[in-house]
Amino acid sequence: MTEDNESAKDAGAVADLSDPNFLRKVLPDPKGLFDQKQAPIVDIKGDCLVVLDANILLLPYQLNKTTLDAAAKVYTALHAQQRLIIPAQAAREFVINRASKIGDIVAYLKKEANALKKPLADKIGFLENEPEYSDLKKISSSIEDLQKQFRKRAFAIAELLSTEIGNDPTSKVYAGLRDAVVEYPLAGC
Repeated sequence: MTEDNESAKDAGAVADLSDPNFLRKVLPDPKGLFDQKQAPIVDIKGDCLVVLDANILLLPYQLNKTTLDAAAKVYTALHAQQRLIIPAQAAREFVINRASKIGDIVAYLKKEANALKKPLADKIGFLENEPEYSDLKKISSSIEDLQKQFRKRAFAIAELLSTEIGNDPTSKVYAGLRDAVVEYPLAGC
């Protein structure tokens, strides 16, 4: 670590985050900022603090993004090492936007359940006595039964999510991280 980095680190340790001149105290040499190099991630990843914003907290609610298990594993490990920080404002924004994200998932589940089309809906009269057609109708009937089960479960999950906001799997994981929430004073307040 360079001498400038050391002094910036020391200044940051004593700086008041509510001070509007905080960055000037932490980084006093603006011309030298472009000369500073960050240590390789591999060298610092075990010691750095991780700060989550609302967008990252809401990520498990987005389709095809990340699994809750993967996020929970990382967040729980960081929390256990006391390296996880969730700014109070990010927690507030998460709670404000959570219902909307869950609403999107509910709408998606209902759309998928309603989009299922009954297979072989129209009869093909001249094939009625053919064994292959009889087999196809049996398969169609099985698919229709599975579709009914799918609809029933999709609507049940949608109903549960709609009525229990705050008791969903993501919220439960985050409840275990509550001591990582830190209130920072706003500058000038």
